[in-house]
Amino acid sequence: MSTDSNPVRQWRAPKTVAELAAGPAWTLERSPTTGQWSTAEWHHGPWQIGLTPVRHGVIAAMLWSQDKLVEHTRGGEATICAKVTGWLEEIARNA
Repeated sequence: MSTDSNPVRQWRAPKTVAELAAGPAWTLERSPTTGQWSTAEWHHGPWQIGLTPVRHGVIAAMLWSQDKLVEHTRGGEATICAKVTGWLEEIARNA
């Protein structure tokens, strides 16, 4: 039996910043010369998440609450997207 006929599909966590920032709550800034994203930001109430590329293949992610840095991490794109997805899920659970 094909899973394509199943109306309920399992949610897949984003693996790229483009996928992660596709939601309406995200703001994605791009370089006017290269088109590469330079920052991605998400805001909700007291919470803010910021992403920025550090060097090739490495992204920095910061989580703030009421202008205080709560967590900061760096890693590959898929790893950072998974981490940020975890932050978003935790914020939603505690809302």
